[in-house]
Amino acid sequence: MSGLRPPVALLVQPEHDDREMYAEFLTYQGLAAIPVSTARQAMTTAPGADVIITGVRLPGEIDGIDLIAWLRRDRRTMNIPIVVLTACVWGTERERAETAGCDLFLVKPCLPCELLRQVRRLLARSGFRGQ
Repeated sequence: MSGLRPPVALLVQPEHDDREMYAEFLTYQGLAAIPVSTARQAMTTAPGADVIITGVRLPGEIDGIDLIAWLRRDRRTMNIPIVVLTACVWGTERERAETAGCDLFLVKPCLPCELLRQVRRLLARSGFRGQ
């Protein structure tokens, strides 16, 4: 099995408990989870990710929607699947996220197994072959 690597999931979540819980679950399920709390941290890490999971409300001057738009403009990250995982249930937030370029919008509470199922689906659709 040489040459194979686990998919890298960049997890951008503002809440420490959520970030750590999802990261631990994804790691246990065979992904390489990289938990960060801000869009700035995500911007430096994103080019190495195979999937990006972000919240909408992030600390700092850049929110999750702006992060998605930035990722879609950068040629290094424009094709990486992006999942929005948020407690923001307003239709306007979903519309803004989809317009910015997210591939999937999930509302919290979201069971980790559902997140994993959707991440695996997006990775398969994107052609990820590392596993």
